[in-house]
Amino acid sequence: MIYSGVHEIHFILILTYIAYAYNMQTIYKKTGVKIRSIRKKKGFTQEELAGLIDMDPRSIIDIEMGNRNPTLQTLYRLCKALKVKSSDLLSF
Repeated sequence: MIYSGVHEIHFILILTYIAYAYNMQTIYKKTGVKIRSIRKKKGFTQEELAGLIDMDPRSIIDIEMGNRNPTLQTLYRLCKALKVKSSDLLSF
């Protein structure tokens, strides 16, 4: 009986982690879509934006695709370069 209970708890923890990871991936993708949209509205290419914030263009591509989690420092630099508030990047 204890053995079964341990497995149930383990299973619940795994499901919780999967749900958390899925939600985080959704947030990364939504953030990337916002950044891409604002960047295009402002008339920047990915290479130009990367140059403005001293970052590799591949990193901008990964962030916009939701494949990379931008740090707070990167989000701050993106806001400064794009001349937007953080709430503009993080509102979904």
